[in-house]
Amino acid sequence: MKKILLIAAALCLTALMLNCGGSQEEGADTQTSETDTTGYAGTADTSGMLIVENMTTEELEENYENIVIAEAPDFTVYDLNQNEIKLEDFEGFVLLMNFWSMEAPVSKRTFPTLSEIHNEFREDNFTVLGVCIDRRPIGRIQEAVDFNRLSFPAAFGSAETYNSYAVTGPGKSVLIDKYGNIVGDFYDDPGAERLKKVIRLFLNIELNQDSE
Repeated sequence: MKKILLIAAALCLTALMLNCGGSQEEGADTQTSETDTTGYAGTADTSGMLIVENMTTEELEENYENIVIAEAPDFTVYDLNQNEIKLEDFEGFVLLMNFWSMEAPVSKRTFPTLSEIHNEFREDNFTVLGVCIDRRPIGRIQEAVDFNRLSFPAAFGSAETYNSYAVTGPGKSVLIDKYGNIVGDFYDDPGAERLKKVIRLFLNIELNQDSE
């Protein structure tokens, strides 16, 4: 009897752990992974707060090592013409990767902000890359791009990419600076003005070799 009770308790504990580990983000037909294998596991803060937004360029440079979350993992995604897009293609650029789903309210809320910041900084070594995580035909993704009037490049990836970037659902954004480091990640839409402050900072910083 004691053995049966121990087994039942173990099963209950396992079920509780599985329920607690599920994503709370919005979206239905997505391919995501919650296990990170690269050393980047994402941050716990999903409120959209960006801790550097009120820093000066000098303060950012002085505190750079403490701001870096991780080295950005290599990735390969594909544009809607099925051309490869890799991390190395953005060398010297500030890159904001947003993982979106065509049905997710969080993505629809964020699209206007992403288009606005992409348009403002597109001539300044900055780009937004929107990676659709839906398992849908390319034609359907293109329809969503057109319907939402996205001004930034759209792509689709693989479970490996989502795993590397600790994506647990649509609405996650990852900011990669021109030195190839992840310097911010957040869910939902923090607002165009807040993002503009942060992007300007990372476009303007200049680090020597000892600071990287």
